[in-house]
Amino acid sequence: MNYKSIKQEAKLCRVAFKGAKVGDLVWFCHHEIPIEILTEPPKNRIKFILSNKAQAEQAIRLHWFRPCKIELPPELDAARSKLVAARSKLVAARSKLVAARSKLDAARSAWDTAQSKLDAARSDLNAAQSKLDAAYSKLVAARSAWNTPSSKWDAAYSKLEAAQSNLNTIISKYADEISALVKLHLPGCPWDGYTLFPEEKPR
Repeated sequence: MNYKSIKQEAKLCRVAFKGAKVGDLVWFCHHEIPIEILTEPPKNRIKFILSNKAQAEQAIRLHWFRPCKIELPPELDAARSKLVAARSKLVAARSKLVAARSKLDAARSAWDTAQSKLDAARSDLNAAQSKLDAAYSKLVAARSAWNTPSSKWDAAYSKLEAAQSNLNTIISKYADEISALVKLHLPGCPWDGYTLFPEEKPR
């Protein structure tokens, strides 16, 4: 298989993903998994390949990273939907976690400021102690508020992992059919059922 230059393959890859969105099916987002669900904009994956993958692999990865526009078996499509839903909940939980973290940091900063004032104003200990106690109460409240979304984030992440595991199981179940689809839709693709780089598999 003759590949174009890395720059050309990257350009073609970006064009192929025009209009793609998170949750869409794609071919070979990772070299060992033929069909996956986009969990981030494709431009992020393209940038990661260009920045972090071996130069000798970049053109190959970019060439085969493409939208997957095939009709899935009902069982696989249902697993995809569950994964997308779990991912959405994870993103929402993470947003709440970040907001709670910001409040926690602000409360900690206020507590540190109050502590500094206490050290500097030892002669007025009672007044400074009162401010310190008030700031600490806010810190405790903020920490409590942070713990709740943190637990939700953990739960959402566990569901995401379960959904991904379920999807991987179903993909394994349809391994032969997927290999046949790769050969049909991607002529010349070096996929051997496990990886785009079969020559690098451990012996």
